[in-house]
Amino acid sequence: MSEETVKSHTKSIYRKLDVHSRTELMDVAEDRVRTAMAPTVADD
Repeated sequence: MSEETVKSHTKSIYRKLDVHSRTELMDVAEDRVRTAMAPTVADD
């Protein structure tokens, strides 16, 4: 895989997630993991 292919895919991922840096990307990922692992409240 060429460097340009990696750059292109990276830009696409950033655009789809509306992030502009690796730090923002990690924040989004951590939030999604936290949300996925959060306990849910059962309806009575």
